[in-house]
Amino acid sequence: MKKTDRWFDDMMRNVMMKLNLKLGGINHVVDAVQTRLKSHTVVLGADLVHPSGNLPGVPSIASIVGSVDNHAGKCLGSMRLQGIDTTDRELSKNQLY
Repeated sequence: MKKTDRWFDDMMRNVMMKLNLKLGGINHVVDAVQTRLKSHTVVLGADLVHPSGNLPGVPSIASIVGSVDNHAGKCLGSMRLQGIDTTDRELSKNQLY
């Protein structure tokens, strides 16, 4: 298989998995026995990215996701940008909305 063919296959697989989720399908299931997940358990994930020093004016990006089904396979998320001049008061105000 050529490298370009593999790239296309990977891209199509990714698109199909996204489409499957949008249509209510399940792509992956976490084994509750191995992970010791019980019903009504929320799995959370978060990430924070700061720009390097040589990129002035580029905001930091904060994101969080949480599972919304019993298989920890479907998640809802939120993302925020924080500019260099953003104050804590402005961030707190955003949390209310």
